[in-house]
Amino acid sequence: AQYKSDWLAELERQPPPIRLSHPAELFERWVRQFGQRNALRLCQWNNERPDVTVRPLPPRATVATLRARWRPLGIAAEPHPYDAARFLKLPRGVAVGDLPGFAEGDFYVQDPATAAAVDLLDPRPGECILDACAAPGGKTIMIAERLGVRGLLVAADLHEDRLARLRENLARVGHPEVRVRRLDAATARLDAFREVLGGYGGFDAVLLDAPCTNTGVIRRRPDARWNFSRGRLAKLRAQQERLLDNAARWVVPGGRLLYSTCSLEPEEDEELALSWIARHPNWSAGRARKLFPPDTQTDGAYIALFRRSSPLASAVKETRT
Repeated sequence: AQYKSDWLAELERQPPPIRLSHPAELFERWVRQFGQRNALRLCQWNNERPDVTVRPLPPRATVATLRARWRPLGIAAEPHPYDAARFLKLPRGVAVGDLPGFAEGDFYVQDPATAAAVDLLDPRPGECILDACAAPGGKTIMIAERLGVRGLLVAADLHEDRLARLRENLARVGHPEVRVRRLDAATARLDAFREVLGGYGGFDAVLLDAPCTNTGVIRRRPDARWNFSRGRLAKLRAQQERLLDNAARWVVPGGRLLYSTCSLEPEEDEELALSWIARHPNWSAGRARKLFPPDTQTDGAYIALFRRSSPLASAVKETRT
């Protein structure tokens, strides 16, 4: 007992990165970006056990109906503080796959941060939409709900194992209308979609959930803290720019492109968004959001909406200049 007490006392005397088991480089970056207090809060958040959060899928289930259904079983699911109307936080130790309603597709395991991206994209019935890096499918399912039976939704991913999981999730919750395709979002041309686009000339909206350093989800991926390096960040930044450049080619004039990451690093978030807009004069920046986990109690995320100029808007702009 004395040895443990001495060890804990010595640990408390160590610098924050050692005491909180984070690389010094990452901690110092967060101090510069968020301040010392918030950097400490973020490290403490990352070291906690992640919550399991589910979203009831309308019209089959709501927050109220699932709580009432599970309460007699001793499962006290609580509305999530960030999005109480749409998400439930499960108590520790619950086997999600055994819950009543899972097999029937009444709910989906999903963090509220993912809903923020779909809300900003604002899919509308009748639109043609692409989820370019769709697996495992949380955002895809939300978009499908917004479109209903009107419009077209294509869900794509690069890896077959991820596509298998995407198809499984779509089947369980009942969205057979979603067209699932394998493609490399960094290189694929619009011709790759001709078979599914039909009469559409392109996509009204594209959601690009880009590969990133995952520093907003270290709570769920503890190894992400140790995989972080400036070299890896630079490589991912270049990949994100290639993905955005290519995805922009698929969007029709007047359409929307939503870029999202689960990173907290400016180089792949707001700095990238500003740089990309500066290089694309036919696009304009819309709203953007950054979710800081200790404040939102969600995964960390960055979301930015871009809009492609329509021919009429471009003509007006040229006339004025």
